Amino acid sequence: MHPGLGFETEYKCKLYPQCGKWPGKKWLLWFKKKGLDYLKKDYQKWLKSRLTDYNKLMKKTLLQHNTKYQEEWCTLPGKAEVADYWNKWYMWGLQSDVNYPLISRKYCLWLGRTTGEKNEWTKFIQGSGKTYMGEKCPSLQDFLSEKNDFFRHWLVDFFKKWVECRQ
Repeated sequence: MHPGLGFETEYKCKLYPQCGKWPGKKWLLWFKKKGLDYLKKDYQKWLKSRLTDYNKLMKKTLLQHNTKYQEEWCTLPGKAEVADYWNKWYMWGLQSDVNYPLISRKYCLWLGRTTGEKNEWTKFIQGSGKTYMGEKCPSLQDFLSEKNDFFRHWLVDFFKKWVECRQ
């Protein structure tokens, strides 16, 4: 972490003109008070962008899976024809028909089955979204704990090297 040209704009800190005149203890004090905070902010910004990217990827995957389901399952041969038949029957079904109660029962069974399929799929997609997206996702929790542990160890090592090299 050397104060370079981008340092002042990124951290809103005018350190570069002053720091060349500082003795070693002042550098160490600055690094303990401010430098570590800047590193933590960088890490949090990086981690937040990774979480956003992960959630976007999972949402895209779920949408692709949903589209694939609709293309494959909902357009099975015969499924569209049956849906057309029952929708037309519902619109134009004659109540004066002798077989109306029987056909009406079949229509209700078909409607219940298709509505149940749709509701089941919707619950599955929503459940998958809750399971694989957000901060409660088990694999994401593992990723976060792994990265946080790594960052803590790296920060300690970086601080030791900073003190030893007197950067």
